[in-house]
Amino acid sequence: MIVNITEDDRNATWRLGENEFEQTSEYKYLGMCMSSNGCGKAKAEKISQANQWVGRLGSVARMRASKYDVLREVWKSVAVPSIIIMYGMEVIAWNESEIEILEVGQNKVARMALNAPRYAATEGLRGDMGWSTFREGHSKATLRYKIRLERMEDTRLARKVYLWSECSSKWGSDAKKW
Repeated sequence: MIVNITEDDRNATWRLGENEFEQTSEYKYLGMCMSSNGCGKAKAEKISQANQWVGRLGSVARMRASKYDVLREVWKSVAVPSIIIMYGMEVIAWNESEIEILEVGQNKVARMALNAPRYAATEGLRGDMGWSTFREGHSKATLRYKIRLERMEDTRLARKVYLWSECSSKWGSDAKKW
C-alpha cells in the first residue's frame, strides 16, 4: 500500500524490483485492515471485540457458581489472545484514550469475577486477578517486535523498512525510550 502520496504522485507507477504496486485505499493483511490514514479501522474492531467479550462474559457470569475461575481463565486464555485484541498490537500506534477503553473493559470483567463494587481500586482488581494492563502488554509486545527486527537479516523487507524509518519514526523513538 502506498501512503502519504502528494497530488502530483497520485498517477505515478510505483515499483519494487519488477513488481508494480497496486494503488488501493484499503488493504487487509493478516486480518489487519490498513488504509492510507492508518489502522483506525483495525483499532475500532479490536475495541468492539473487547466490548463484545465483556458482554458475553457478563452473561456467562450470571450462570456460574464459580464465576471467578471461569471469568479469569476465559478472559486471559481465550478473549485477550484469540479474539485478536493483542494480535498485531505491537505494530499499531495506540493512543492513551484507545488503550484506556480496553482497560475499562478488562476492569469490568474483573469486577464481575470478584463481585467488586464500582469504585474498587483497579490496581487491587488487577492484583487479585493476576492480570497486567494493556499498556504493559503493548509495551512488551513492541519491544519483542523491535528485538525481532533487530535480529532479522538485512535482506528481509520488514528489516529494510525498519532501518529506513527507524531514525525518523515516533515508533522507533518510543521503542528506544522503553
